[in-house]
Amino acid sequence: ELVEYITKNTGKNERRVSASRNLKNPSEKTVDGRLKQKKVQELAGLTDCAAEFEALYPGYRFASAVPFWNDYNAHQYLTVRMYKTPEGRRRGVQRRDKQTYS
Repeated sequence: ELVEYITKNTGKNERRVSASRNLKNPSEKTVDGRLKQKKVQELAGLTDCAAEFEALYPGYRFASAVPFWNDYNAHQYLTVRMYKTPEGRRRGVQRRDKQTYS
């Protein structure tokens, strides 16, 4: 009987489960930077087409893209270099200039 109490086993091959109360469900997180493998393979052939990448990431300017095939897991990867446009920067946030100390 002590073993059944410790393991929470009722003896009928069923486990007793009590759900936690007064807890909020966690919010779902979305990963914005990830693309599906099919889309990556499609974009790997379009490494010189800036319009495709700029449409995916508005507010950024396309600079270059280098495709990479990984033999270990047989997946295509893209290294994309993009620069934030002045319109893409957050409003009201100014860059701090370097301070000179005398």
